[in-house]
Formats: sequence, structure tokens, C-alpha cells
Amino acid sequence: MQGAWNVGREIPVVANKAPFNSPSRYQMNVAVVRMYLAALCAFCLIFSHSEPAHSKNGADRFLGALLQAQAKKYPLMQIQDVYKLLYQSAFGNAHLLRDPESAQKYLSLELEEVEARDMPLLESISPDSSSVRVNLCAFRFRRLNKNLLFEAMLKSAGRTRGDLKLFRKRWRGFVNLVERRDLPFKPEAVKAFEKKYLSEPHEMHHSEIYRKAYSPHYRVVRREVFTRLFPGIAL
Repeated sequence: MQGAWNVGREIPVVANKAPFNSPSRYQMNVAVVRMYLAALCAFCLIFSHSEPAHSKNGADRFLGALLQAQAKKYPLMQIQDVYKLLYQSAFGNAHLLRDPESAQKYLSLELEEVEARDMPLLESISPDSSSVRVNLCAFRFRRLNKNLLFEAMLKSAGRTRGDLKLFRKRWRGFVNLVERRDLPFKPEAVKAFEKKYLSEPHEMHHSEIYRKAYSPHYRVVRREVFTRLFPGIAL
């Protein structure tokens, strides 16, 4: 009788039904993804507040190469001249352009007075070579357009914002190089200079020794600006 009673009756079938408290595969996948994202965020948070050692060492290496090349080329270079180079690399030539009309007249006058010489036109003054000094003796030798040079100065000033943090970072790199005996300066002399001038950094002239030995005549510009205005010029 019982078998007859079940004939034709729909019997519900439930296949592989999970226990009531067991998480589904979807829920498990979501949990794994959340754990992965949390770990990734923690990783990014940690490393966003610290400079990788290889990046810092790379920056020191480029700065060291720049300053060692300068010391080799200008063996009478003083701490004051290193300061000027690092300051120019961070702040550019804006101080010369407070009075553009006078700056342009002074450029014309200096170009008339300097000796035309066949020598390199550009000299890098920043670790990434983005800032350069345009040698006026070489500029005159090549008979280049002084109005375009002044235009390069103006455009470079517009693209260079005075960066005190960058200047201090590069100065600290210089101090580290001196302390490691990688540059021919006495650490105590650098510390004395730092104590006197680094509290309020400002533009300063080359040292008298440097001026007498090397008679510097140049203008600071951005390399990309200069090469765009003077395409095809042998640098």
C-alpha cells in the first residue's frame, strides 16, 4: 500500500546541499579577494613613506658623478662654488630676470666683452642634466642669436620653480660625499659654511678664487628649452 501511495507523487531532490553554516564557494572567493586587496594596500602604504634604497643610492651616484666631474674640471672650486651650482640647479635663473629689460641689456654687453672661444657650449649643473650653463664664450664663437638665448632664459624661468626642498636634498648629498672623502673638501669647513649660510639659502657669487682662475661667463637655462630654440647646434 505504501508503494502505491507514492506512485505519481513528486519527490523533491536536493543535490549536494551544503550545511546551513558552511560558506558558499562565492563567499570564499570574495573573502580571498578582500584579503589580497588588504595586503596590497598595506604594502603600498608602507613603501609610499620610504624611499627605496636603490633609488636613493642612484640619486647619490648621479650627484657624485656631477660634482666629481666639476672638481676635476675646476680643481680650484671652493665650497661656495658648489653651493652656487646646487642653488642654480634647484632655482634656475629667476633672480636675473626680476628686471627683464636690464637683464637683456647686460646679456648683450657681456656677449660683446667675452672672448670668442671654441669650447663646449653647454655644461650640466644638475644630476639629471635638465639644467645647464650656456657658455657665453662658446656662444659668441658660434655666432648664435642672442635674442633667442634671452628667450630661452625667460622660458626656462617660467618652467623652473624655486625648490628649497630639492636644494637642501642635494646639499645633503654633497655633505655625505665630503664625509665619505669622495670630494676634496674638509668636512669641518663644509659644516662651518652650512652653519653660516644654509639657514636661509640665497643666490651668491662665485668665489674670488674661482672667478680669477676660470673667468666664468654663462647663463643658466633648461636644456630642453635651449635645444628646442637652437635645433641642430653642436653642443
